Amino acid sequence: MTLSTSHQANLAMISSRINSIDEQIAHLHSQREVLLPKLDHESRNVAILKSILSLIHCIPTEVLRKIFKYCLPKAPSSALMSLSMADQAPLLLFQVCSRWRRTGWGFPHLWRTFSLQTKFVNRDERNYLLTIHPSVSAILETWF
Repeated sequence: MTLSTSHQANLAMISSRINSIDEQIAHLHSQREVLLPKLDHESRNVAILKSILSLIHCIPTEVLRKIFKYCLPKAPSSALMSLSMADQAPLLLFQVCSRWRRTGWGFPHLWRTFSLQTKFVNRDERNYLLTIHPSVSAILETWF
């Protein structure tokens, strides 16, 4: 009799574990149903962004130069740009891709508008010390 009772207790325990696993599977299936449309949506977003990026790479160099030139300061008071303006166009355009960065490096109009925010400090009668704005080294490090 004890063997039968022991088997029934084991059977009840195993049945309980099976029910628990079935509930977990059902929960995972419902989560999957919620997540699949989100996955499809994000996959479409990736495809759209990839197509845009591929178009960016196809822009002719002459058009890129015009974009860089268009972004240069127009007003005489802001004719000199600072390297600390790296988060604004045209310097921001350097971050699009390596081709855009190379185009910017080879665009003399852009470099004529720069000020490195330097100053000479007279240390004594014959020696001068060149000081550069602190952000310049960090920005140049990022670009190179």
